[in-house]
Amino acid sequence: MDPEVRVVVFGLAHTGHASFGGEPGPARLRAMLSRLLEASDADQRRSWLSDSVENSPITVDQVRAAFGDEVINDLAGYAQSSAVDVTWQLSALLPHLVDTLTPGGNLLRTSELRRELDAAAVAGDQTSGPFGPHLY
Repeated sequence: MDPEVRVVVFGLAHTGHASFGGEPGPARLRAMLSRLLEASDADQRRSWLSDSVENSPITVDQVRAAFGDEVINDLAGYAQSSAVDVTWQLSALLPHLVDTLTPGGNLLRTSELRRELDAAAVAGDQTSGPFGPHLY
């Protein structure tokens, strides 16, 4: 996983907002992706959940609407970036992330997400130096 993408994904899993439910980490990431799916339009959702259709894009305004400024600002702090840059990164990343984490159209369970994040952390340790395994 690209180090920048990795920081955003791990940051998304750790924003400190109880409104998304779940403990920080895989449960929080799952809750945030569920919120995104609920906030997306039907065509976007179908494309992201399908294994055979190209992913529809999401706009920065939709990202802001799904997560809110407080989450975006927290994520920007985590990623040591600006809120504008993080929102653009999310708009580019989220359709692919949702597609990847919904094999067969179903969002991975928390335990499965934990395994995926663990595998990404191990792979990242071998290639990205300061982005160590203990991000969650």
